[in-house]
Amino acid sequence: SVSGDSGLTVTADKATFQPGEEVTLTVTENGAKFVGWEGVSADGTFRKSYTFRPTGPVAAIARTASVVKYVESGASGDGSSWASPSGSLQDMLTAVKDSSDPALICVKGDFTVSSAIGVENAAGMIRIVGGCTGEGFATSGRSAFVRDTSATTRLFSFAASKVAFENLRVSDGLYKTVENSALYGQGVRLLAACT
Repeated sequence: SVSGDSGLTVTADKATFQPGEEVTLTVTENGAKFVGWEGVSADGTFRKSYTFRPTGPVAAIARTASVVKYVESGASGDGSSWASPSGSLQDMLTAVKDSSDPALICVKGDFTVSSAIGVENAAGMIRIVGGCTGEGFATSGRSAFVRDTSATTRLFSFAASKVAFENLRVSDGLYKTVENSALYGQGVRLLAACT
């Protein structure tokens, strides 16, 4: 079966399919922000369109965020809304870490990072979306995370966690390729418009 949370429309390119036959699942956002799929392999967790060959029955669910946090450079709120955004991505990651429900963290502005940001063993999937305008889930451009040149740690570390970045520019001042694991750390998936 294939389904989605309220505010998401889910389609499969075939009404029925046999084990081993290629099928594509697609989710469209209709008022809610897609966080990820439950019931698919790890490489498809965060893709809005996912093609795979099932080996048996499929129970894929497109999930929206049960928990949404808001982060803005220089802010000092609790992160509960754009009216009260947090100034710390780390604090918001810590706040959602133990929730088994999908979480969305919306980021507005650019940040200088002096120590690694991340969590280990997050209970649920986490999608971090940069370039937010501060109005709902609207985005325009990207948010930047730049390593403080005096820092020697990696920028992000998400061991044993399912985390995706969207609309972010990450620069550590040391590495020139986005594939370098020292730049992003373990457990990070890069999505649309990440450099």
